[in-house]
Amino acid sequence: MTLELKNVSKHYKKKSALNGFTYSFSSGIYALLGPNGAGKSTLMNIIAGVIDADKGSGIFLDGKSIDILGDEYRSHIGFMPQKSALMDSFSALRFMKYISGLKGLKNTDSEIGELLRKVELFDNRNEKCGGFSGGMKQRLMLAQAMLGSPDILILDEPTAGLDPRQRVIFRNMVRGYSESKTVIVSTHIVSDIEAQADCIIIMQSGKIAASGSNSALLTQYGCSELEELYMKLFGEKDDI
Repeated sequence: MTLELKNVSKHYKKKSALNGFTYSFSSGIYALLGPNGAGKSTLMNIIAGVIDADKGSGIFLDGKSIDILGDEYRSHIGFMPQKSALMDSFSALRFMKYISGLKGLKNTDSEIGELLRKVELFDNRNEKCGGFSGGMKQRLMLAQAMLGSPDILILDEPTAGLDPRQRVIFRNMVRGYSESKTVIVSTHIVSDIEAQADCIIIMQSGKIAASGSNSALLTQYGCSELEELYMKLFGEKDDI
């Protein structure tokens, strides 16, 4: 399955969040890297169908416009937004079943149980989300995004609040998932992407500043590691 973006732009009054973003995604892990305000979250929200791109933008799934595909397109998407959308009064299990219903999925009890085990929340499945730590909420949001095995998994800052061990679990889950799916992930934690991403897309001011495999980018810019490359392009460390 191929997701193709052609000249995708987004303006808010006089401010440009995306400016002619063009790229083709297939199976594998694509990492978005760039400073705050580079357009990463805007891009993810547009791909997920949460917000609309400007007129003249084109987004195609296997050659078909998503405007024509409508709900069929959204059935291929799994989205973990940067801000948690959990309901505090719901238990983890109830929330997963709620998401299953929203996605129009059926007979998902075994899948829900397996996903909760993978993110180490099965023993907490009957506890209310409002009492969860930040890391637990992140893991539950990852589980709901993967529910139904969507073809395109969009993860915006998925490892925020996770400890090092949980980040390893996350990386293993995503790597196995991406063998036949498209995963688009944005993160400030370089170690989560530099050895795992098939392609790194570096964004600046709503455009692609550079893209390629980690090794290809390091060679191109004469750097020994991704953090050094980021510093070379942007000169600030705190946004990595």
